[in-house]
Amino acid sequence: MSKFSMKTVAIAAVIGGMVAGAVSASAALNLPAQNQNFTFNTNMKQGSRGTDVMNLQKLLNGWPQTRVATSGAGSPGMENTTFGPATKAAVMKFQDLHLVELGISASTGNVFAGTRALLNQATKGSTTGPVTGGLPVGCTTNSGFSPVTGMSCGNGTTPVTSTGPVSAMLAATQPTGMIVNGQSGARLADITFTGNGTVTSLQLQRIGVSTDTSLTNVYLYDGNTRITDAASVVTGGYINFNASNGLFMVNGSRTITVRADIASGTNGQSVGVKLNSVTAGGAASTYTNVMGNALTIANVTTAAVNLVMNTAVSTVNAGTLNQNIWSSAATVSTRDVNMKAMTFKFVGSAPVDAVQNINLFVDGTKVSGPASINAANNNKVTFDLGATPFLFKTGSHTIEVRGDIVKGSARTMTFSVENVADIMLEDSNLSGVNVSATVVNASTTLTQSNTAYGPTTISSGSVTVNVDPAFIATKVTGGATNVPVGQFTLKAYGEDVKVNTLRVSFATTTNSTYNNVSLYLNGGQIGTSQNFTVVAAAAGGLTYTLGSSLIVPAGQTVTLTVKADIVDTNNAAYSSGTLAAKLGGVASNAQGQASNDVLTVASSVVTGNTLTVSSGAGTFSSTTGFNAISVSPNTSNVKIGSFTIQANSAEDIKVNSIAVNPVVATYAITNLSNLLVKDGTTVLGNPVGNPASGTTTFSFSDIVIPANTSKTFDVYADLGSATSGSTTPAMAITYRGAISNTTTVSSANGVAITSAASTLAASTLSSNSTVAQFVVGGSTFGVATFVLKTSASGTFANVRELRFNSSAGTAIESVTVGGITAPVVSGTSTVTGLNLTIGSTGTDVPVTVKYAGYQ
Repeated sequence: MSKFSMKTVAIAAVIGGMVAGAVSASAALNLPAQNQNFTFNTNMKQGSRGTDVMNLQKLLNGWPQTRVATSGAGSPGMENTTFGPATKAAVMKFQDLHLVELGISASTGNVFAGTRALLNQATKGSTTGPVTGGLPVGCTTNSGFSPVTGMSCGNGTTPVTSTGPVSAMLAATQPTGMIVNGQSGARLADITFTGNGTVTSLQLQRIGVSTDTSLTNVYLYDGNTRITDAASVVTGGYINFNASNGLFMVNGSRTITVRADIASGTNGQSVGVKLNSVTAGGAASTYTNVMGNALTIANVTTAAVNLVMNTAVSTVNAGTLNQNIWSSAATVSTRDVNMKAMTFKFVGSAPVDAVQNINLFVDGTKVSGPASINAANNNKVTFDLGATPFLFKTGSHTIEVRGDIVKGSARTMTFSVENVADIMLEDSNLSGVNVSATVVNASTTLTQSNTAYGPTTISSGSVTVNVDPAFIATKVTGGATNVPVGQFTLKAYGEDVKVNTLRVSFATTTNSTYNNVSLYLNGGQIGTSQNFTVVAAAAGGLTYTLGSSLIVPAGQTVTLTVKADIVDTNNAAYSSGTLAAKLGGVASNAQGQASNDVLTVASSVVTGNTLTVSSGAGTFSSTTGFNAISVSPNTSNVKIGSFTIQANSAEDIKVNSIAVNPVVATYAITNLSNLLVKDGTTVLGNPVGNPASGTTTFSFSDIVIPANTSKTFDVYADLGSATSGSTTPAMAITYRGAISNTTTVSSANGVAITSAASTLAASTLSSNSTVAQFVVGGSTFGVATFVLKTSASGTFANVRELRFNSSAGTAIESVTVGGITAPVVSGTSTVTGLNLTIGSTGTDVPVTVKYAGYQ
């Protein structure tokens, strides 16, 4: 086998660098456009107010993905002029859908130029799905949401105008089994409607060997949700459903289920329904022989469910969470039943969004929810357990509906079950057979009147006050003006609450006075700024009279920020100490806007985060881990220094000037050239070709370093021919607080970078080298991996050329190293143009050769 060796013939300095690229993308809307007349010309962010904010909320509510709120202030039909946290969250959802189009890496919640432009695109098209009578499909008024598309219906009472007739046909799957004498909600037929329109009239006819009294109530369902009241069978077997504002909407395809309660004593009969007529858009719809199966009524003993209604509470405090709003003891006998759905009716003077986060519980375990009261479906709330019904074992149980009471002070509410079919309990042994629950005390089939839970009166409103968990600052800069020193959240329950006065105080060490203490609601100032003095502290704090500027909407959270100047009475900056803002301590300082009752907000003092006063907004030092090294003469682009600045938690800092003093020893300053400062790969300011002795200043546009983060600045230079000597750079950085606007200059010394001629130690074979073996002629093969390293610890060299000797004669055609190939001439191959960085710890250099082919 041939022998292969290498020797190094040239060394040079390390050369490095990296160029970053930028990618841009044209903006495109990833959500359907809407028919809106809004144009956004002003920037908005949290704290902004005005008509543009209301229009922004309306636009965001038009997409299910970006709704501001599902109920209460900011929800569809209840948009307002305040840009609060909920609006910011909705904007962030919109931005998350368009990060590429906006050219940002993360959502901000601010509506500035790029976001405004994309929002304006959304107002120049048509809504998803047909709009009827100026309303989205599925809306009967301008309130709530469309049950078809999920879109916002808006605000108002404009009636729907149907777009036209629809067609009807039997669904692919129909009920075929038996139904049971006396059962509730028996499934008779599934009818699929297609097209786009509002069905305002529908007539069915009873079929089979039965009488008109065999069906006591007939309903239309969408899945397990009842969408009509009960209809009766009139003479001739006709069943009529009519609603001028629409029974249901069709937008594409929709399957409606016909269900009925089966009268007692009907066993042996057969019954079903057929479609007689459908009217949509004022025109008769098309259909052919839409007739369900005639189902046999059997006499079977089903499982039994008996209910005993629990006593309703007479009053409930606004703000009560997980409150019982319907409750009944239940006894299951004969065999288990499957709970598939339950529907409740809400009545009362309280608004439909007074109760939120409504859930269904059995024996204290949540089995469905959350759900909400559907105003578009006659104030019903439905729990649909879908394909995974809850198994109701035989025995005694407690059924509860619970919700959070967030509105409706001085109003009443009652929840009840309207029809026996609204509790869908399927016999576990009889598929499709629903059990008719009874009320024990009434000895009758369950109805709305004997299942009413209430009325319950919602008491006066209340407001909770808490430290805002989003306010995470632990430091504040001395001398800062109008800087946040505390932040709190206020949430109202039951009714809108107007806070008339608030008291602000401070827990402090060392510093006893602060100037211009101010209150900000969702980013906008309320009340008048005051100075916190020794006298104010003795009086318990500063009292702010707020008029009508602080009204907390029911069910909503607002953010209250306390700001101050961190100076004494002579406006001299503090440099040490701690402070914590305290809110509250005044009784009878608020009023319920619905009840007119006098309320107390923050009767007990709530103390915010303790902040440490610092003399600067950051710390600065030489970068940890950047150590002294030796570099070969005539080396370009050498990193001669690295420095890191850390912003503290008080505020962001802005850097716009860096001064560098490369202190040389043994050799002259002229040994340095092309002095520059980099932020990563970005050169800051203008490089200095021939720096003079002393300090060189690099100026540039503000670089913002967010609070609690750091940034590293590196110093580079070309080293000349001096074979001994060193450079120890010092850096002075000028920065200011983004909030305090306090300017600070910090300095740090670097480490020595020594110039010294590098030599290579004898090369060795790496353990990764290829073992001796036979190879095929004409192939390319990795024959060896050599280890190169410099002789002295901490030194670096750059290998430009490698020379290889081969004893294989003409067997080897070429040698390749680092992607560069050179031929073998007279047993020698010289590979030039390399740029291999070699250190004292050793670098593996793989070598590949091409073998000659044989004929």
